[in-house]
Amino acid sequence: MRSDSARCSRRGKLARRLVLVALFSLSASALRAQTIDPNVVEFVPPAEHWTTVDHYLLSFYQSGGTDAVLSLNLGKPAPQVDGMIRVDYNQMFGAWPLPNTQSEGRVSAVTAGGSAISDPSNAFVYTCNPTLSATAASFSAAGGPGSVQVTTGGHCGWTASSGTAWVGITAGASGVGSGTVGYTVAANTATTARSGALALAGLNHIVNEAGVVVNQPPTVQITSPATGSTTSKFISMSATASDADGTISKVEFRANGQLVKVFTAAPYSYKWKPGSGAYTLTATAYDNTNASTTTAAVSTTVR
Repeated sequence: MRSDSARCSRRGKLARRLVLVALFSLSASALRAQTIDPNVVEFVPPAEHWTTVDHYLLSFYQSGGTDAVLSLNLGKPAPQVDGMIRVDYNQMFGAWPLPNTQSEGRVSAVTAGGSAISDPSNAFVYTCNPTLSATAASFSAAGGPGSVQVTTGGHCGWTASSGTAWVGITAGASGVGSGTVGYTVAANTATTARSGALALAGLNHIVNEAGVVVNQPPTVQITSPATGSTTSKFISMSATASDADGTISKVEFRANGQLVKVFTAAPYSYKWKPGSGAYTLTATAYDNTNASTTTAAVSTTVR
């Protein structure tokens, strides 16, 4: 009877293999441990290997199933020194049709007169648990190009699609194994932000795009003189100005429509000595985008 350590050692050696101990019947002592992502099949060929066998066919099934989901022509490789045939079939197929599903393989010896098939191999699973390099990306209203990486098993097939018209796939609409998906985001002409999703390998990559920023004009107010006031010789003019989404570039004082004083920095105060008479005063503030706001007129009289 084989010890536990011997059995563990045997499993380690065959961890990446499909094992078919005999072509026409599977020995009761054959290894049945589940294997992850196998790439080699090994089996004992029949006595007819050198005479009537034309080639061997490796077929895959969902465990317990009877309909093959994938078949590979192994050719007719020669047995190795221990009498077994071993074939690395890893490069013979692309996308695995049964990801994350317990599966099994069977080998058929094909002759001119027909074929004979083995019992099932040990159970195995091709693991496909994809991940994305980023679950979301943010863009300004101008949009632009973006990309995201898909990481998954070498035989895991996947597709990429856009769930919104303003995000288009430009590269990597499908793939097998790890890859990169390129996309482009159209400009957003609305003032409201928007979000869309790319479906990649069964996962979502969220695309967030800002809305167009509409500049808010500055606010300005004359704090002196008071409307309807009367003064002698001098008019003390003062104003306050602010901009919610930028900066104030200048403030202009006008009297009866004529420019009196320009300020490029606060405080916006000026002591003006005009002649006697009635004056209508305004202040105009400009922001860093040259948007402007003018105050309501303030009337004052100089004696």
